[in-house]
Amino acid sequence: MNNNKRLPSLLVLAFAASAAQAALHDRGDGMIYDDAQNITWLQSANYAKAEFAANPSRIAEIVAAANAKGGVAGRTLTPQDFKAASGQMTWYGAMAWADQLAYGGFSDWRLPHIPQPDPTCLTQDEELGISHGYRCRGSEMGHLYYVDFSNFTPGTLLNGNRVSSGGIEFKGIGVFYWSDAAYAPLADNSWFFNFQGFQGANASYATDYFAWGVRDGDVLPELSIDRARWRARSGLLTVTGRLKFSPAFSASKRRELRETRRITIVDAASGTPIALDIQVRRDNTWRAVFAADSAAVACSVKADFGGKMSGAVPVTYAPSYCAP
Repeated sequence: MNNNKRLPSLLVLAFAASAAQAALHDRGDGMIYDDAQNITWLQSANYAKAEFAANPSRIAEIVAAANAKGGVAGRTLTPQDFKAASGQMTWYGAMAWADQLAYGGFSDWRLPHIPQPDPTCLTQDEELGISHGYRCRGSEMGHLYYVDFSNFTPGTLLNGNRVSSGGIEFKGIGVFYWSDAAYAPLADNSWFFNFQGFQGANASYATDYFAWGVRDGDVLPELSIDRARWRARSGLLTVTGRLKFSPAFSASKRRELRETRRITIVDAASGTPIALDIQVRRDNTWRAVFAADSAAVACSVKADFGGKMSGAVPVTYAPSYCAP
């Protein structure tokens, strides 16, 4: 561990650019966090196809697990609810697939939500109390299409790979995708999203559409700095903090993150990394002690954990030039 190194200027600039706040954050391992909606997407919009190809018995496993719970919406699931070659599935299959999905150390994946009503939609049916059509930005998929991908002109198909306005790439986007929401006016119908910008309301459960895995929250824990203190006599800056895991993080996932990711201390004003490779302890705390230049002590610092930033914390006993 070397906490005293400063990065070369070129690397500092690259780090500062990557640390800039954006709505989407690539968390690695095929997961993308949307901080505006506080959800995490699978980077692959058709992960089911790859999953079925890698494990030919996967569909049978999902069917058995779903039926052991009483099926989906009171219906017994069958292998015919899945199209392994394309990754498409009926709504029943999509609900079961999301319920049984385990990825990235998490097992709480689901299908995207489409809330109703949505005042952002162009079409508002006041009699039924529903919103549909184009420009629906209140749903999770609509937000992805219109906000994250900046598609303000409906009709542009986002098939294949797509890079967001912030430079985050999603892979394998198809056309029609299931939501987890039933369409109340019609039995056995569900809300869906067409990645040409159209949010629909009455797709039959038996139709074959794609399923996109999403989960609530971030796949990285909350990061905080407890204290940052400069000691003029020794010229040392001490920064301490902790990680806070939600119950969704299994013990194995917590251990994996502690062992594979490190803390970086950053000058909050300039974005310059000033201490690198700080290991998180088993009790989820961390501590960094490193030499600080008395002529350029950071007035406030942030911490970075694998791309997730803490809030800025003032350095106590900092030099007089830090005074407001």
